[in-house]
Formats: sequence, C-alpha cells, structure tokens
Amino acid sequence: MSRLIENGSLPQGDTFSVSADQDFGDRLGAFFRYAHADDTFRDFRKRIAAGLIVKRPLGFEYDRAGFGAWHGTPTDQSLRTETGVEIYYRAQVSPFLQITPDIQIVFDPANSTRSSEVILGLRLRIEL
Repeated sequence: MSRLIENGSLPQGDTFSVSADQDFGDRLGAFFRYAHADDTFRDFRKRIAAGLIVKRPLGFEYDRAGFGAWHGTPTDQSLRTETGVEIYYRAQVSPFLQITPDIQIVFDPANSTRSSEVILGLRLRIEL
C-alpha cells in the first residue's frame, strides 16, 4: 500500500497493488496482478489481470510466449468498464535485446463507443 501525500498540484491519494509470478516446472509459469487506487491518482480505480507464460516455446532458451486477460474499472464513472485479452511472443534476440510483438483485444473499451478494439504492439527492450 502506498500513500501519495497532498502537495500543491495533487491531492492525497491511496493505492494498493499485488503482483505475483509463479513457475510450474521448467516450461510453464503464471502471473496475477491486482491494483486499486482512489479516484485522484490513476485512470483505473480497480484493475485485475492474470495469465500464463510458456518458456522456450520454440526451443530458444530465453524466449517466452504468453496469454493474459484483464478487467478494469475506470476512475471516471461515466466511462465503461473494460475487459481484454493479450497474446505475445518475447524473442531474446541477443543478451541485451528483446523484441516483443503482441496483439490485444479490448472489449467495451472505456474510452471508446465501439464494442471492441484491436491493438497491435511491438515492444523493444534494450538492457545497458
């Protein structure tokens, strides 16, 4: 739990979050995330996520593939509650470079009038 102390630009705010990862043998893992914040601090008042991770999905030692799902309640009560799923593949290209393409499908997006949105992403991680 953390508390943001009121200052000249922000009011006091409280947040609580839990993040857990668990391996199941040499090839599988799972994760769980939960966060709760009052309405002065974050875009989502409540957010929960869970998923599965496959290690070495194509035989490459440090590659990972995963599937996750989430549900979020916005702090702005005029917005819709959203739910989504994500599939990704993280390729360890070199000891210091990872590339992660992913696809997300958001159902009832909070900030859209559409029934769903598809998001294609590409993350690049460089460790120095």
